[in-house]
Amino acid sequence: MATTEQIQSNFVESEFELRTPEEHFRQLQSLSGSAHAANSTKYGINRKSNLDDIPNFSVAKNIPHDNYARLSL
Repeated sequence: MATTEQIQSNFVESEFELRTPEEHFRQLQSLSGSAHAANSTKYGINRKSNLDDIPNFSVAKNIPHDNYARLSL
């Protein structure tokens, strides 16, 4: 979890707040109603992923979100 400015100036994982599965669930809950657009932009998520329905799987823990950046180097 980071602001645009942090993403442009920090390059080490330890410099960021990592999203936990519990926090991810809380953020998903905040996407309902009129707050959806603002919270979607704030948290960088649009909706619950179908992958979270897989037993013992968590999008917040099991997907390398920076994989695209690594591939494009």
